[in-house]
Amino acid sequence: MTLAELKKYLSSIRSGGQNVPQINDIVDNAIEAGFASVWGAYQWKIKRKEDTSLTATSAQIHTILPDDMESLIDLVLEDGTRSRWVNIMTEENFDISYPKPSSHTNKRPFAAKLVRFSPQQNDRWRIYWYPVPDSGYTLRVVYDTVGNANQLEQLPTYMLSAVVDKSLEYVLPPGEGRLAQMQAARSSLQKAIESDMTVSGQPMMVGVDPGWNDGAFVGGRDDCHNLEPPCWP
Repeated sequence: MTLAELKKYLSSIRSGGQNVPQINDIVDNAIEAGFASVWGAYQWKIKRKEDTSLTATSAQIHTILPDDMESLIDLVLEDGTRSRWVNIMTEENFDISYPKPSSHTNKRPFAAKLVRFSPQQNDRWRIYWYPVPDSGYTLRVVYDTVGNANQLEQLPTYMLSAVVDKSLEYVLPPGEGRLAQMQAARSSLQKAIESDMTVSGQPMMVGVDPGWNDGAFVGGRDDCHNLEPPCWP
Protein backbone atom coordinates (compact mmCIF):
# COMPACT_ATOMS: atom_id res chain seq x y z
CA MET A 1 0.00 0.00 0.00
CA THR A 2 1.28 3.44 -0.91
CA LEU A 3 0.83 6.57 1.17
CA ALA A 4 -1.59 7.97 -1.42
CA GLU A 5 -3.64 4.77 -1.32
CA LEU A 6 -3.83 4.87 2.46
CA LYS A 7 -4.98 8.50 2.37
CA LYS A 8 -7.69 7.63 -0.15
CA TYR A 9 -8.84 4.67 1.97
CA LEU A 10 -9.06 6.65 5.19
CA SER A 11 -10.72 9.60 3.47
CA SER A 12 -13.48 7.39 2.11
CA ILE A 13 -14.17 5.95 5.58
CA ARG A 14 -14.16 9.26 7.45
CA SER A 15 -16.19 11.18 4.87
CA GLY A 16 -18.60 8.40 3.98
CA GLY A 17 -18.21 9.37 0.35
CA GLN A 18 -19.17 13.00 1.01
CA ASN A 19 -16.97 16.05 0.53
CA VAL A 20 -16.25 16.96 4.14
CA PRO A 21 -14.20 20.15 4.71
CA GLN A 22 -10.72 19.65 6.21
CA ILE A 23 -10.90 15.88 5.69
CA ASN A 24 -7.40 15.91 4.18
CA ASP A 25 -5.95 17.50 7.32
CA ILE A 26 -7.72 14.94 9.52
CA VAL A 27 -6.39 12.05 7.43
CA ASP A 28 -2.85 13.42 7.23
CA ASN A 29 -2.69 13.90 11.00
CA ALA A 30 -4.16 10.43 11.61
CA ILE A 31 -1.53 8.79 9.38
CA GLU A 32 1.33 10.66 11.02
CA ALA A 33 0.05 9.78 14.49
CA GLY A 34 -0.62 6.15 13.52
CA PHE A 35 2.82 5.71 11.99
CA ALA A 36 4.56 7.35 14.96
CA SER A 37 2.60 5.20 17.42
CA VAL A 38 3.65 1.95 15.72
CA TRP A 39 7.22 3.07 14.98
CA GLY A 40 7.83 4.00 18.60
CA ALA A 41 6.16 0.95 20.11
CA TYR A 42 9.02 -1.50 19.58
CA GLN A 43 12.64 -1.81 18.42
CA TRP A 44 11.72 -3.05 14.95
CA LYS A 45 14.42 -4.63 12.81
CA ILE A 46 13.84 -2.04 10.11
CA LYS A 47 14.72 0.75 12.56
CA ARG A 48 18.14 -0.69 13.42
CA LYS A 49 21.17 0.77 11.67
CA GLU A 50 24.95 0.50 12.08
CA ASP A 51 27.35 3.31 11.19
CA THR A 52 31.12 2.82 11.10
CA SER A 53 31.98 6.07 9.33
CA LEU A 54 32.41 8.20 12.46
CA THR A 55 35.57 8.82 14.47
CA ALA A 56 36.48 10.12 17.89
CA THR A 57 39.10 12.82 17.40
CA SER A 58 42.13 13.29 19.62
CA ALA A 59 41.67 16.03 22.25
CA GLN A 60 38.06 16.72 21.14
CA ILE A 61 35.60 16.45 23.99
CA HIS A 62 32.56 15.44 21.91
CA THR A 63 31.59 13.69 18.68
CA ILE A 64 28.51 14.45 16.56
CA LEU A 65 26.34 11.37 15.98
CA PRO A 66 24.19 10.57 12.89
CA ASP A 67 21.37 13.05 12.29
CA ASP A 68 18.87 10.26 11.54
CA MET A 69 19.34 8.71 14.99
CA GLU A 70 16.31 8.35 17.23
CA SER A 71 17.93 6.41 20.08
CA LEU A 72 21.33 4.88 20.72
CA ILE A 73 21.64 1.11 21.09
CA ASP A 74 25.38 0.45 21.24
CA LEU A 75 28.65 2.36 20.93
CA VAL A 76 32.06 0.75 20.45
CA LEU A 77 35.51 2.34 20.16
CA GLU A 78 37.80 0.47 17.77
CA ASP A 79 41.55 0.82 17.47
CA GLY A 80 43.01 -1.70 15.06
CA THR A 81 42.25 -5.13 16.51
CA ARG A 82 41.16 -3.74 19.87
CA SER A 83 37.64 -2.64 20.75
CA ARG A 84 35.96 -1.22 23.82
CA TRP A 85 32.27 -0.91 24.62
CA VAL A 86 31.55 2.53 26.02
CA ASN A 87 29.46 2.92 29.16
CA ILE A 88 26.69 5.39 28.26
CA MET A 89 25.72 7.27 31.42
CA THR A 90 22.88 9.67 32.16
CA GLU A 91 23.87 13.32 31.91
CA GLU A 92 23.40 13.84 35.64
CA ASN A 93 25.56 10.86 36.69
CA PHE A 94 28.22 11.72 34.12
CA ASP A 95 28.44 15.35 35.27
CA ILE A 96 28.64 14.32 38.91
CA SER A 97 31.23 11.60 38.30
CA TYR A 98 33.37 13.59 35.86
CA PRO A 99 32.83 17.31 36.53
CA LYS A 100 35.86 18.36 34.45
CA PRO A 101 36.34 15.71 31.74
CA SER A 102 38.48 18.00 29.56
CA SER A 103 41.32 17.74 32.10
CA HIS A 104 41.64 13.97 31.49
CA THR A 105 43.09 13.16 28.07
CA ASN A 106 45.59 10.40 28.71
CA LYS A 107 43.53 7.26 28.03
CA ARG A 108 41.04 5.69 25.71
CA PRO A 109 37.48 6.79 26.58
CA PHE A 110 35.44 4.29 28.57
CA ALA A 111 32.43 6.41 29.56
CA ALA A 112 30.25 8.98 27.83
CA LYS A 113 27.02 10.92 28.04
CA LEU A 114 24.50 11.31 25.23
CA VAL A 115 23.22 14.85 24.78
CA ARG A 116 20.20 15.88 22.73
CA PHE A 117 20.34 19.13 20.77
CA SER A 118 17.67 21.05 18.86
CA PRO A 119 16.05 19.08 16.00
CA GLN A 120 16.64 22.14 13.82
CA GLN A 121 20.40 21.71 14.13
CA ASN A 122 22.39 19.29 12.00
CA ASP A 123 24.02 17.80 15.10
CA ARG A 124 20.89 16.61 16.87
CA TRP A 125 22.88 14.22 19.07
CA ARG A 126 26.33 14.51 20.59
CA ILE A 127 28.38 12.07 22.64
CA TYR A 128 30.67 13.58 25.30
CA TRP A 129 33.70 11.47 26.23
CA TYR A 130 35.53 10.53 29.40
CA PRO A 131 38.45 10.65 29.25
CA VAL A 132 38.79 12.96 26.27
CA PRO A 133 40.31 10.81 23.47
CA ASP A 134 44.10 10.64 23.49
CA SER A 135 44.09 9.55 19.84
CA GLY A 136 41.78 8.99 16.89
CA TYR A 137 39.36 6.06 17.20
CA THR A 138 36.91 4.51 14.78
CA LEU A 139 33.37 4.33 16.14
CA ARG A 140 30.84 1.58 15.59
CA VAL A 141 27.46 3.13 16.36
CA VAL A 142 24.33 0.98 16.44
CA TYR A 143 21.11 2.93 16.73
CA ASP A 144 17.40 3.18 15.96
CA THR A 145 16.54 5.56 13.13
CA VAL A 146 13.93 8.28 12.96
CA GLY A 147 10.84 7.32 10.95
CA ASN A 148 7.97 9.11 9.22
CA ALA A 149 4.95 8.21 7.13
CA ASN A 150 6.88 8.68 3.87
CA GLN A 151 8.55 5.34 4.65
CA LEU A 152 5.22 3.51 4.51
CA GLU A 153 6.07 1.50 1.38
CA GLN A 154 9.35 0.32 2.94
CA LEU A 155 7.66 -1.33 5.92
CA PRO A 156 7.27 -5.11 6.24
CA THR A 157 3.70 -6.21 5.62
CA TYR A 158 3.08 -6.98 9.28
CA MET A 159 4.09 -3.44 10.29
CA LEU A 160 2.00 -1.96 7.49
CA SER A 161 -1.11 -3.66 8.83
CA ALA A 162 -0.46 -2.21 12.28
CA VAL A 163 0.00 1.31 10.87
CA VAL A 164 -3.22 1.07 8.84
CA ASP A 165 -5.22 -0.12 11.85
CA LYS A 166 -3.76 2.56 14.14
CA SER A 167 -4.34 5.32 11.57
CA LEU A 168 -7.93 4.16 11.16
CA GLU A 169 -8.38 4.38 14.92
CA TYR A 170 -7.28 8.01 14.88
CA VAL A 171 -9.37 8.96 11.85
CA LEU A 172 -12.67 7.65 13.25
CA PRO A 173 -14.86 10.03 15.23
CA PRO A 174 -15.42 9.32 18.95
CA GLY A 175 -17.86 6.52 19.63
CA GLU A 176 -18.25 2.75 19.66
CA GLY A 177 -16.59 2.42 16.28
CA ARG A 178 -13.40 4.01 17.51
CA LEU A 179 -13.39 1.87 20.66
CA ALA A 180 -13.73 -1.29 18.58
CA GLN A 181 -10.97 -0.13 16.25
CA MET A 182 -8.75 0.63 19.23
CA GLN A 183 -8.92 -3.03 20.23
CA ALA A 184 -8.23 -4.12 16.65
CA ALA A 185 -5.21 -1.82 16.45
CA ARG A 186 -3.82 -3.16 19.72
CA SER A 187 -4.17 -6.75 18.47
CA SER A 188 -2.58 -5.86 15.12
CA LEU A 189 0.39 -4.25 16.86
CA GLN A 190 0.97 -7.29 19.06
CA LYS A 191 0.88 -9.60 16.03
CA ALA A 192 3.38 -7.33 14.26
CA ILE A 193 5.76 -7.44 17.23
CA GLU A 194 5.56 -11.23 17.35
CA SER A 195 6.28 -11.41 13.60
CA ASP A 196 9.27 -9.07 13.90
CA MET A 197 10.78 -11.26 16.64
CA THR A 198 10.96 -14.31 14.37
CA VAL A 199 13.71 -15.19 11.89
CA SER A 200 12.58 -16.47 8.50
CA GLY A 201 14.23 -19.69 7.33
CA GLN A 202 16.34 -20.18 10.45
CA PRO A 203 18.73 -23.10 9.73
CA MET A 204 19.06 -26.06 12.08
CA MET A 205 22.28 -26.31 14.09
CA VAL A 206 24.45 -29.09 12.68
CA GLY A 207 25.51 -31.72 15.22
CA VAL A 208 23.07 -30.71 17.91
CA ASP A 209 20.58 -33.13 19.39
CA PRO A 210 17.88 -31.01 21.06
CA GLY A 211 16.62 -34.09 22.93
CA TRP A 212 19.90 -34.77 24.76
CA ASN A 213 19.95 -33.80 28.40
CA ASP A 214 23.38 -33.56 29.99
CA GLY A 215 21.86 -33.93 33.43
CA ALA A 216 19.83 -37.04 32.71
CA PHE A 217 21.97 -39.49 34.71
CA VAL A 218 19.75 -41.20 37.25
CA GLY A 219 20.31 -43.92 39.82
CA GLY A 220 23.76 -45.31 40.60
CA ARG A 221 24.77 -46.28 37.06
CA ASP A 222 27.22 -44.06 35.18
CA ASP A 223 26.17 -44.22 31.53
CA CYS A 224 29.34 -42.46 30.43
CA HIS A 225 31.47 -45.58 31.06
CA ASN A 226 29.29 -47.63 28.74
CA LEU A 227 30.62 -45.65 25.79
CA GLU A 228 33.47 -46.93 23.61
CA PRO A 229 35.91 -45.37 24.13
CA PRO A 230 35.05 -43.88 27.53
CA CYS A 231 34.44 -40.13 27.57
CA TRP A 232 37.20 -39.64 30.17
CA PRO A 233 40.30 -41.64 31.14
